[in-house]
Amino acid sequence: MVYTVNDTFRDVTSRLGKYGLMILLAALAFLACADAARAVPVIVNGDFSTFVPSNGAGGGWTSANIDGNGGWRSTNGNPGGNFIINQAGQVATDPTLSQLVSG
Repeated sequence: MVYTVNDTFRDVTSRLGKYGLMILLAALAFLACADAARAVPVIVNGDFSTFVPSNGAGGGWTSANIDGNGGWRSTNGNPGGNFIINQAGQVATDPTLSQLVSG
């Protein structure tokens, strides 16, 4: 037996009723819109094309405990700039580079 869209529609309508089908379609539309409206995580300045200060906040990033050998560089990234996370081996601190990503 070959089923068509009309057969499927008649089957669903007979099982759910006219209003049940409308509720089902409304729920599916709501879920589709809710999924589309969900925030997409975005990394700001992920290619380090904008300056990021050492031991401070800027360019979408916050860095801490970065020594003189570390920090932002305008070249040698892929593409563009890069940030070297370096600290002179102090046991009590670790160098960090962070960004809050929501979504």
